Amino acid sequence: MTANQPTEGSRQKSRLAWVRYLFLIVFIALVVGAIGGYTFYEREVRAYWHQKGWKKKAASAVVLRFIESVKSQNFNEAVACVDAGSFEPLSEDNKVVGLQHKDPSGMGRYMLYFDKLIPAGNATIESVKFQATNQGGFSVLVRFGDGETGDFFVRRIGQDYKIVSLPMQAARFR
Repeated sequence: MTANQPTEGSRQKSRLAWVRYLFLIVFIALVVGAIGGYTFYEREVRAYWHQKGWKKKAASAVVLRFIESVKSQNFNEAVACVDAGSFEPLSEDNKVVGLQHKDPSGMGRYMLYFDKLIPAGNATIESVKFQATNQGGFSVLVRFGDGETGDFFVRRIGQDYKIVSLPMQAARFR
């Protein structure tokens, strides 16, 4: 053996050094990728985290509570399920009879009467999907007793989940 030839021990040390470098390069690439991914999806991640996107049952529960409250004519409970920043109670003869949509511009104000909002029959939740748009929230699709579907949008406001958008079926508002 000559002095210039590597020994078996030095070859193993050389391989170990390459494995360490390779591991370090892969680790750095993963960290850079994770930072890049977070930067690209930052809004979606923040919305999911703030809205607690994993709590689909909480969103569907507030919709079902709203529907049952309207059907049982417990309108004060129904109003409590709705975001006060999106709707205000609509009263006639000192009785709550529906909701009026709030719009800062005044152009999008409309009234929803409870007696026309929820049809008779059983209402079932078809799907609950998290959406990251507009600060995030849950789209809760409901199939009503008459076969029609309606899409409620639920958002976490403070610690509670509230309905911020109600379904609009044109046939019910004629």
